[in-house]
Amino acid sequence: MRKSDQSDNAAPSFSSVSPWSIVLVTVAAAAVWTAMRWLGRRRTQDRRRTHWQGVWDRRIGPASERLAAWTAYRAQERKWGGSLEPAVAEAVAGDVREMNFDGEVYFCLMGLKPCVLFAINQGAAAVDDLVETVAKKVLLPPAVKGMALKQIRHSIVGETGIDWAGAWVLWDRRHRLALAVEDTFFNEQKNTVSDVELARVLDYPGYINGNLKVQYRVLDPL
Repeated sequence: MRKSDQSDNAAPSFSSVSPWSIVLVTVAAAAVWTAMRWLGRRRTQDRRRTHWQGVWDRRIGPASERLAAWTAYRAQERKWGGSLEPAVAEAVAGDVREMNFDGEVYFCLMGLKPCVLFAINQGAAAVDDLVETVAKKVLLPPAVKGMALKQIRHSIVGETGIDWAGAWVLWDRRHRLALAVEDTFFNEQKNTVSDVELARVLDYPGYINGNLKVQYRVLDPL
């Protein structure tokens, strides 16, 4: 009688468990483990994104604010360029596309380029008009914090013989090279500027020379 009771109350052996049950338990455990890893990585990415967004906002201001300013500038610059008479555009730059500064402005606003030099060969009057009617309205405080726009008032000659007097400089006062920009273009004790200095503050990939053309194009804004 006791042997029978012991036999009835004995736990089922491992061999009696269905193989499919083992598979399901294993798959479920793997799914839970994968989900936990994914959630952990997502939280880490969110923390990093929040951290760097805070760094970005403290350094140059909210990206949305600057993107809105750039969008407005691009639209108004194109409207301005389209309003020029073809003969004027031809006389000023040879091609109205030479007067598109929107790519450089974008990189400057996003903290990737120290400054933008608004200058066109034989086109000082057109540049003045662009700056006064477009740039000053959408690229300066209070629309965009930290930006500055100033005209070069004294003679400063580059190695190619170009005198940058009369050109306009847009720069970000929060950029790490802001002081270098101010010293390069607005130090009235200096009357010359080297190609190396220009390449550094304009973020050009090499030395400036008479044949160099650098164009910035924005394909997919942030």
